[in-house]
Amino acid sequence: MNRSQDIIAYLKQADTPNTILIAPNAPPVGRRPNEVEVALNMVLDAGDVYDTVKAFMNLGGVPEEALTKDSQTFSVPMDDVGRFRVSHATQRGSKVATITLVPFKLAPMEAIFVDVGEAREYVKLVCSRRGGLLAVSGTNTVANSTFACALIREANQSNRMVIYTIERALTYLIAHSESITIQTEVGSDTQSINAGLAESENFSPDLIYVEDVRLTDEMDGLTHAVGAGVTTIASSISMSGTTLLEKVFPYGTNTSGKADLIRTAVNVTQEKDGRLLLEASE
Repeated sequence: MNRSQDIIAYLKQADTPNTILIAPNAPPVGRRPNEVEVALNMVLDAGDVYDTVKAFMNLGGVPEEALTKDSQTFSVPMDDVGRFRVSHATQRGSKVATITLVPFKLAPMEAIFVDVGEAREYVKLVCSRRGGLLAVSGTNTVANSTFACALIREANQSNRMVIYTIERALTYLIAHSESITIQTEVGSDTQSINAGLAESENFSPDLIYVEDVRLTDEMDGLTHAVGAGVTTIASSISMSGTTLLEKVFPYGTNTSGKADLIRTAVNVTQEKDGRLLLEASE
């Protein structure tokens, strides 16, 4: 049975977690940082999970054949509610999924970060036009994207540049301001992260954001973008920021001959109040 409306109603409540995990033979559970709670008083079977993911796909206009993939992430906007970010995977032939409700608009910096001053230093860094890579890591994709998009929003509002994003699934829409911001989504706008990076060259961006880089992804596109002098933000939940830096900057390689390239890693964690805590390492 399709349980999408029950999940939407739960996530819309003000004091509930913004993420639900659904799996066969278990109740839907809400997830907060370091906490799990039963969200709905029901036990789902494999058919319930499948039908629920399929319903979110229909809401988002995602082709149903995508359910045959072992895993996928997509986004579903809903007027006056927000954007549902859905990730599904396969375990022993059955689907499991997480559904996260993300507000359409980013909150003010003071509501996003524990230390706003520290966050603004990263804004200055990505607006410095030094080129290089800011590698963002953390176990929560939405938290990583919130950090990166907060930087992009501030850069967009205060600088004249071209900003290009390549995202597994859109989290926030960022309207053009002082900058032009082009947001693309893997699966609907481009075939892969590497393809998206190649396509970005047509627009000569000053700042690129790549969301959720994975160990299985080809790294030559990232290395090329950094080598071309484009300031790049890349986030990952499958590797640390320092590992990502090492993959883009092989040992002993001076990618573009610039000694002052950004080579910075930051780990993002979410506090119980929802604000983001940043831990940096060079």
